[in-house]
Amino acid sequence: MSRKENAEVTISPSEVRDLCRIYGADVDRTEWLTDLSRRIRAQGWWVAYSDVLTDAMADYVELECEAAEIRYFEVDVIPGLLQTERYARELFAARDASVPSAALQRRAEMRLRRQDRISSGGVVLSAVIDETAIHRAFHSPAGEQQIDHLLAVSEQSNVTVQLLPLDAGLHAASGAPFTWLGFPQFYQPVVWLDSLAGSLWIEEDSQVCDYDSTHARLTDIALNPSESKRLIRRLMKEAQ
Repeated sequence: MSRKENAEVTISPSEVRDLCRIYGADVDRTEWLTDLSRRIRAQGWWVAYSDVLTDAMADYVELECEAAEIRYFEVDVIPGLLQTERYARELFAARDASVPSAALQRRAEMRLRRQDRISSGGVVLSAVIDETAIHRAFHSPAGEQQIDHLLAVSEQSNVTVQLLPLDAGLHAASGAPFTWLGFPQFYQPVVWLDSLAGSLWIEEDSQVCDYDSTHARLTDIALNPSESKRLIRRLMKEAQ
C-alpha cells in the first residue's frame, strides 16, 4: 500500500471503489475517482507524439483533454485549438527554424489531433483574440485559409470568438496572453502561461480567480461574436 500512496505504482479501479467505501465517499466522488484511476492506467493518445512533445507540453495536453471549458486570451497569434495545420506548421517554423520539416509536420498533426474535442463538442471554448493576430495572419502564406477556418469554427455552438479591436486601447491583460482551463466536478481550474523561457502553471485559487475575472473583463470590452465576424470579414476584404 505504501508504494501506491507514494505514487510508485498505480491503483486499480476496483481498489479505488473499495477505498471509497471504507472512507465513506459519496456516489459521485466514487464514480469520479474510479473513472480517474481507469484513465490514468490508460495511455493518452498524445504518447504517440512523444518524439516531438516536451514533458511540459505533454502535461498541458493531458489537462487540456480533461477540461470542460477553455478560455483563451491571445495577442498576436490565433489560439492553438483554432489553428489550421498549415498555419501551425508556419508558426512552429517561425519559432525555431532549425526544426526539421518532418518534425514540424508531426507537431502540426498533433495540434490538429487536439482539436477533436472542439469539433465533437466535448469542450466549451471562449477565445478573446487581439486584432493584431488577424493582421499578422494576413501577412502569412497560410493567412487566408486560417481566417476562413477561424470564421467557420466560430459558428459552432460550443465556440465563442471575440475580437479585441485595436481602438480598445490598453487593458488588464495587455501583452499577457493566457489559457484558463476549467474542469468538471472535483478539479479546480488552472491557468497555463507559455513563453520562450518556458511554461508556468498558475494553481493558487486567488490567482486563478484573477485570471478568470480578467477574461470576463476582456469579453466585456471586446466586440461581441457577431461584430467580431463582421470586422474579420472587413479586414479580410481590405487585405485582398
